[in-house]
Formats: sequence, structure tokens, C-alpha cells
Amino acid sequence: SDKGWGVGLHRYDVRANEPWMHPRARTIAIPVSHQDQVVAISDDARVIASSGFTPYAGLAWGEDAISFQCHPEFQPDYAAALIEGRRGARIPHDLADEAIDSLKRPNDRAVLTAWIRAFLLLTPPPVEDQGSGI
Repeated sequence: SDKGWGVGLHRYDVRANEPWMHPRARTIAIPVSHQDQVVAISDDARVIASSGFTPYAGLAWGEDAISFQCHPEFQPDYAAALIEGRRGARIPHDLADEAIDSLKRPNDRAVLTAWIRAFLLLTPPPVEDQGSGI
């Protein structure tokens, strides 16, 4: 993307209320670390989370697939260490400082993790000769 690096804690507006999205939230703040991002989506994709920096932060396709640009698996300390490792070489110093400061704020990793878990539990198991079922 021409927007450059997305690092630190980013807040996304929740754009959908899918059956697996419990607990409900209007926004979620999740650690990110990416230079590339989705810039166009297919006709069958639904935007479920977005921000000004990342308009396609969360996507769903039917009942079969979801994706997120952010990293709910990143502990804030890990995200900060990743930023430090890229400071100056890939990530400008001022952006690194802002990103590391942002990681000190409360995050919604547990919310997004619950959504992903619920999605996986609600997805039907594979059907023989009909693909993966996911």
C-alpha cells in the first residue's frame, strides 16, 4: 500500500454484526505490523472492520472465510520488540515511537480472539468431495 507501515495499536470501526461476533463491539483496537494491505475486494466480500488507514481491515466471505489485517496473536511486548527491530531500517523513528506508545493503551485482542474462535466453532465440518468445509 502507498500508506506505508501500519504499526502499533490500531483502532477499527466494526461494520457488521455477524452471528459469531460476540461479545459485540463498536470498535476494536488490535496490534498491527504490516506494510502491505488489501486495497480492493471481490464482490462477494463483506467489510466487517475498517479504519481510515486500513479500509479492509476485516473481511468475510459468505459463511466460509474471514480475514483480518491486524494481529490479535501479538502480545503488546512482542509487537513493540518487532517495531524496535525494524526501527530506522524499515520504520521511521518517529513512527516507531508513536507505535510503541500506542501499545501501552488497552487493547481488544480477547474480543477478536473470541470472534475467531466462535467463527471456527460455527463453521460446518468438511463434507467429503465438497472441498474443505472452511
